[in-house]
Amino acid sequence: MHNRHLVYENHYSIGKLGRGVFILYGLGESVSEEKNKAVIRSFHRALITNNVDEALSYFTDDAVLIWGPFTFQGKEEIRRWVIELGEMARNLQFGEKSFVIQGNRVTIEFFMGLLTYDGKRGLIPGTGVYEFKNGKFQQIKITLSYGYVLIK
Repeated sequence: MHNRHLVYENHYSIGKLGRGVFILYGLGESVSEEKNKAVIRSFHRALITNNVDEALSYFTDDAVLIWGPFTFQGKEEIRRWVIELGEMARNLQFGEKSFVIQGNRVTIEFFMGLLTYDGKRGLIPGTGVYEFKNGKFQQIKITLSYGYVLIK
């Protein structure tokens, strides 16, 4: 299978309003590629709304989530990560800079905006590599660019 690259530029803030402005560059995406993008966006919305059960529904039972130096294996460990992320940040937002789709692997450049519970605002850019198996996440690897964290 050839590699199909789709660059996706997106400027949005998903919050309680759930609004977005999407600019798409590229044609010819397959149904599974479009579905994988929709799953990723739904997962991000579940994180934003702190819906732990919905967030977990996008993972296979034996999924692996790698968050920087930390590895979470299986849904119960991933549940712990989702809960801790919700406890660490409120008003969580995601913005996508680009999508690259290669078969069952989607790589996203993104930024994560957050407001900590002590009132500090942060903007953290990063990269996420999402690997799919039967329409669910088999593995997610998140690399955050810690050198570029902006906290006010």
